[in-house]
Order: sequence, then structure tokens, then C-alpha cells
Amino acid sequence: MRCLLYQTLRVVCFFAGLFVYNGAANNHTKIFSINQCR
Repeated sequence: MRCLLYQTLRVVCFFAGLFVYNGAANNHTKIFSINQCR
């Protein structure tokens, strides 16, 4: 159950990072979002 939750969190984080990257198109913001997701 915890593994499934972790996988879902990773997917959500990945899409959130893509959204931020596409919305702002800012390298610093992208790096920050990736670091937040680790």
C-alpha cells in the first residue's frame, strides 16, 4: 500500500514539475521543483 502511494506521489510530482517547467519555462524553477520531488 505504501509502495503504491509512493509511486502515485512520484507521478504527481513528475507532472507538477512538467507543469511548472512549461508554465514558467525557467531553469531555476525547474531545478527547484525537481529537488523538491526527490
